[in-house]
Amino acid sequence: MLNQQGELNDYQGKYTYLFLGFQGCSQACPRQLLNLAALADEAALQAAQFLYIDLVMSAPHQTFSSAMLNKVEFRQVADFQQSIEVSQRFPGYVSTSFDQQVVDHSAYLYLLNPLGEVSLVYTQQNLDISQVVTDFKLLQQGDLL
Repeated sequence: MLNQQGELNDYQGKYTYLFLGFQGCSQACPRQLLNLAALADEAALQAAQFLYIDLVMSAPHQTFSSAMLNKVEFRQVADFQQSIEVSQRFPGYVSTSFDQQVVDHSAYLYLLNPLGEVSLVYTQQNLDISQVVTDFKLLQQGDLL
């Protein structure tokens, strides 16, 4: 799992679908959360893990909060620095300023390979679940680079 340092090391060894979101978002995030839940229900994707990381910090002096809903794990960063460190690791991050983080809020869904590297990025909110399943099978077979 995402550890106290904001690292995804515990997710290595398996394919992981990852979504970085923002609590309180009423636009892109709810749709991608539904997509993530739909993917988690797909029998063909049972070899994968499903993770949502909320980039809005939790309460002061609180470490990462965590919850599991169906097969999707929900994690929350503990502070602004962890939010920056996590989001900088993935395509879509734009920049930071002194007191504000700027992120391309297009609701990217990432597929991490067992080494923890980004293999695929889905940028559309109206995700074609059958295409994601096909991509996953091809990736597992080594037919998709």
